Formats: sequence, C-alpha cells, structure tokens
Amino acid sequence: QVMSYDLEKNKWLARGLSFVFVAADSTKTYTIDVQSGGAFNLPSLDTVSTVLNIASLYFWIDESGASHDLTEKINASKYPNGQTFTAFTDGWITRSSNTYFYDAVLGKVTGIYQTYASDNRNLLKTFLFDSDGVLQTSFTGVETNSLDGQLYYFENGVAMPDKGLIKIKDSSSDSYYFFGENGYAYKSGTYHLSSDKLNGYFAEGSFTFDANGVLTSFTSDASFSLGEGGSLSNNAFTLDGVKAGVGLFTLSNDNHVYYAKDDGSLAKNETVYVSKTNGIKDSSGNAIEEGLYWFDGSGYMFDASYQTMQKGA
Repeated sequence: QVMSYDLEKNKWLARGLSFVFVAADSTKTYTIDVQSGGAFNLPSLDTVSTVLNIASLYFWIDESGASHDLTEKINASKYPNGQTFTAFTDGWITRSSNTYFYDAVLGKVTGIYQTYASDNRNLLKTFLFDSDGVLQTSFTGVETNSLDGQLYYFENGVAMPDKGLIKIKDSSSDSYYFFGENGYAYKSGTYHLSSDKLNGYFAEGSFTFDANGVLTSFTSDASFSLGEGGSLSNNAFTLDGVKAGVGLFTLSNDNHVYYAKDDGSLAKNETVYVSKTNGIKDSSGNAIEEGLYWFDGSGYMFDASYQTMQKGA
C-alpha cells in the first residue's frame, strides 16, 4: 500500500510495489497495486496511448485513459486488439500533429531536454518543449536552460551545436551570439574567433560577450577595431548600430555609411564593388543596392552622383 507520494502533476510515480498517478490539479491520486493484476480504470496520460511496465507486467493505456492487460505479460508482443506492441522505457509520441517525449522516470518532459533523435537512438540531440510538453518545431531562436543557465540556439526546436556566430533580429535591433561545439553560447569573456566560424558577419579577431551571451565589442586582427563612443579615429567604431563587420555598416553617432572589406580593413580612397549591403538604407529609406561605389579618405560612401551617402531609417 502506498503511504506517501510526491505531488508531481500528471506523472506516474513508482512507490515500492505500487504505481501512483497524481492528477493535474494534485487533488486526486490513482494507485495500481502490481500484486492484484487485472484491468484498471486509470486517467489518461494527456490522452496519449502508451504502455506501462510495472514489475514486468505490461498494461496498455488507451486514448480514453482506460487500462487493459496485454495478452502476454512478459515480453509481450501484441495489444489486446492485435496491434504490434513493442515495450519501451521512454520514447517519442506524436498525436494531433504535436510531438511529445516521455521519459521513463520524469514522464512527459518540458523545457530543454537532451535525448535521442526520433529516427536514430544512437544520435543525441537537445530539444525544446513548451510547458505542455509539445516539441517546438516552429521555433528558431535562442533560449536559456532554466536548470543550468546555459543559452542554446534552436532551429525548428532542435539545438544547433557548433553554429558559430549568429545574428538574432528583434523589433529594435540585431544581437550577435556565438555557439560552440557543446551547443552553449559564449558568455562573460573575450574570445579569439577565426573567420571560418563567423559566417561572414565579422573579420577574424577578438570578441567580447556579456553575461547574456550578447556580443558587446570586437577587435579585428586587421586594421580597425570596435572602440567606445562610436568614434572613427584610427578606424575604430562601436558595435552599436553596426549591421555587420564585413560589408556596409553605419555608426550610432554619425550619418555616414562605411564599408568593411573581406580582410577586415576599412574601404578608403578607393572604388569598391559592394556585394554585402546588410540591409542598410539611404536617406530616402531605400535599401542600398549592390554595385560599385567610391569611398573617400574618411571611409565615407558616395553615391552615383558623387554625393556623400547618408544613412536612412
């Protein structure tokens, strides 16, 4: 007989020779005594068909929540209705176009969780589930693991390790993050990053990230660096307002448009074919197009009429 249980919502809890289910409102519990055998009237596991393995006795839970004995109690191979049965200790379940994962101990998982891929049990991946346990297949972005504080980058609900430098857009600005081989974002430090991991956003150099993993400053191995205050003296500029470290960019403290070449150097006193415009707009609000442009000794961009290009909103 079960004398106590943990008030964990919607989870089956093993307690000695019994198995306890605590309802979502934590006001009702259901107990299976594995010595009694027979069929049991149980609540559903979110109305998902599944199988319970209790002391080598297998019970089938149908979508209405009813429990049934299997035709074979040990190494069972058939459901009562004749469907093929494979016992599992954990697994993926898809119902009504939603995908869930049930852990043998935790039950239905939520949040960030690492387990095997649905199509390959030998391939571990990290997944994002919402508070109802639904795999977030439409989510692409960054999310923090509440258990260890690590920041992950997800594409369609799956963490993408070794992604390198990425840019996340929101309603007001762009933020840059760097994700290494373990899938975690770099935080609270300065790191030297090679160009093959920067995905064309910046030239090779040293990058400083804050406690939230957001890039705050950059120093190129070439001829310029991100400095403070938005100054362009000695080819230094701040990250604030910079659309990208390679290609066109603007500064927060002036209205000019500049161009960083592939080697990290600032275009000055030369005509350059601008291939990466980074969405920069001119003073009329039109996106600047690819093409040949002149940049003067200060690095200012000139248009086809040889007028200084002014940035727009």
